[in-house]
Amino acid sequence: MNENIPSNEKGAEKFPNEREILNLFEEIIGTEFEVTRNIEDEDGLSALDVIAVGEDGEKVGYDYRRKDFAGGTVIDVVFYDGDMPCGGHPLKKFTEGVWIDEA
Repeated sequence: MNENIPSNEKGAEKFPNEREILNLFEEIIGTEFEVTRNIEDEDGLSALDVIAVGEDGEKVGYDYRRKDFAGGTVIDVVFYDGDMPCGGHPLKKFTEGVWIDEA
């Protein structure tokens, strides 16, 4: 056994980095998108928002939040009517290192 293997002694959860989230957005959206907000703190990426154009020509937002208001790490979809958000729902939740579909 290799004693040089790093351990997670603090039990801290590993969250996805920016590249991993952008790759997930590419997979979810399947078309071009624009990053509209990127927030980092001492623990890494805490929020990343993107906008894409949906099949109907309307804007669709996708938001990553590490530890949202309910305590979970999530990706939400936000629908727009013109420039006004008009609905949305959770798409995925990050649980024990794995993305789980919420939709």
